[in-house]
Amino acid sequence: HDDMGAKLLGLAISAQRASLHKEADLARSALQDLRDVVSRSTHAATPLSDLMADWRMETEQRVRAAGLQLEWRFPEREAELDVSPEAVLNLTRILREAVTNVLRHAQASRILIDMQLDDRHFSFSVEDDGIGIAPQAEPHRGMSSMQARAAALDADIEWQRPAHGCRIMLHVPLHKLVPVQHESAA
Repeated sequence: HDDMGAKLLGLAISAQRASLHKEADLARSALQDLRDVVSRSTHAATPLSDLMADWRMETEQRVRAAGLQLEWRFPEREAELDVSPEAVLNLTRILREAVTNVLRHAQASRILIDMQLDDRHFSFSVEDDGIGIAPQAEPHRGMSSMQARAAALDADIEWQRPAHGCRIMLHVPLHKLVPVQHESAA
């Protein structure tokens, strides 16, 4: 993975220098995916509060590089919950794809990410002020991937069409986030 990471970083830097912003973003995204797989595979679980902080840092970098404004809302309630590596990967990829879609297609000037936590669900929404999605639009590969990842979490995902832009809503049952406890043999 070290060699692949170095190549992706070199590609991202070269693309950025050549003003190939979409290609640079794609290379950075692939590099982040590689980092996620490597780092998360060694962890038993990640605290939700740490995960949300990681998401915000990564998203701020991407959104700032694209010249958009970002507003981020964290849950009012403490996020004292450990999230399994599988759920971390699925949640991260859903959020990353939602942001990528805004950066590539929405022609937006701002993104609002709102994270909520209650006794039964963890939820987040990604909303932009761009051109929105046509009502009859066919799901593209990214949307299909997000739906599959949501299904793996028994989560509900929907695309809403507010007055301006698009809003993606994800609701995940808390029990699907926590690591599975294996009973040890006696």
